[in-house]
Amino acid sequence: QIDDLLSILEMTLDADDGHRPRIPIVFLGDYVDRGSRSADVLAVIASLKIMFPKMITLLRGNHECRAMTGREYKGGINFQREVIKRFGDEPGENLLAVCFAWFDALPVAASVQVSDNEAYFCAHGGIPSRARSVSDLQRLNRFREPPLKGDISDILWSDPLDERLGDNLNDAEYDEFLRIDFIPNPVRGCAFYYGFEALREFAHDNKLRGIIRGHEVCKEGTLEQYRFLRNIEMDHPLVTTVFSASNYCGKYRNLGAVLMVGSDGIETRILDSYEGTFGHSKEYSQALEDDRENETHPGWQMLKRYMMTIKAFRSLASSQAVESLTTLVTQLEKHSSDSSGQLQDWFATFDENNDGELSQGELEQLISSVLTEVAQSWESTIETGVRALLTENLRAKMDDDKDGSITYAEFSAYVRSLKKQ
Repeated sequence: QIDDLLSILEMTLDADDGHRPRIPIVFLGDYVDRGSRSADVLAVIASLKIMFPKMITLLRGNHECRAMTGREYKGGINFQREVIKRFGDEPGENLLAVCFAWFDALPVAASVQVSDNEAYFCAHGGIPSRARSVSDLQRLNRFREPPLKGDISDILWSDPLDERLGDNLNDAEYDEFLRIDFIPNPVRGCAFYYGFEALREFAHDNKLRGIIRGHEVCKEGTLEQYRFLRNIEMDHPLVTTVFSASNYCGKYRNLGAVLMVGSDGIETRILDSYEGTFGHSKEYSQALEDDRENETHPGWQMLKRYMMTIKAFRSLASSQAVESLTTLVTQLEKHSSDSSGQLQDWFATFDENNDGELSQGELEQLISSVLTEVAQSWESTIETGVRALLTENLRAKMDDDKDGSITYAEFSAYVRSLKKQ
């Protein structure tokens, strides 16, 4: 939303000093999608980074990738379509290639030092579930399409577990609630919800005051969590969420905000780019509900849509389980042919170590996670043997050289062969 960005710059740049930033600025990601001027936003922030490289930090959000910029949204245009529409086919494709290379190079986290021994951890979504120290993140290979699981996925996609979930618990239940570290995040279809225990440990081990992140619309522009707890009061909130897109997508009627971070704490400043009426809770809640599918990883959605239809799920328990797989993957291929490169992007999201292959473990985890999600929606369970059967059958059909791993060439060749059957 270009108007919000311009409001931020009016607030932070010094017009009398060549529009130099008065203070260092950290952007938390999500510069593209669901608006018609994403290219303008990128042009502005890229110019700022080039002019003032030490004053501007640009972090990667979950939308800065091939998968999210190519998906269809309920309301709003995706970035890839915007670029092609504005610049034409060949120039647009060339510009997108440059943007994707840029996205792959963006850092996923930053540390903002506020005293000699305290800092804030800044990221788009949250904290990693595996890495225990900020220094461990330096060893991550970020120069790639983000995988569907692992620390990069966690940082881009995770959300804090809403502290209000503990309000109606008795003391024993509340103590158990506070001991939650990481639990699956079915709303996103990947990554985790991180709880008080994970936040407390990560902050303590890395000498952090707290986490500053974006990723979620905030009705009042910001939301502080995990400071005033039952029988516990922290010096600072462990998580502060800031959302700078006011009246998001033209329907949330939320305020946009920025955070001023210093040694004395965090100050919230509301943007004045939205002149409409502040929304009621009912309207805000309805907008959240309407957008639920827009906030789910597209690789996860594709799997659920084409591999886990009710008919296919029921067939897993029958003698036709193996035969049903052909129909499922054929449907996947029909969908993937709608957009160039979508099948390869889907493959890449599950290639966790970015080696160009799906190991048996990666393939098994992919199938298992999808089955688990469907089973939860059915309030049922799926036998381990069924999971193993489906995984082994798929691997055997694709693994031409019988080395135990599935390359993209093997994967795509198998899908093409299904279309000829």
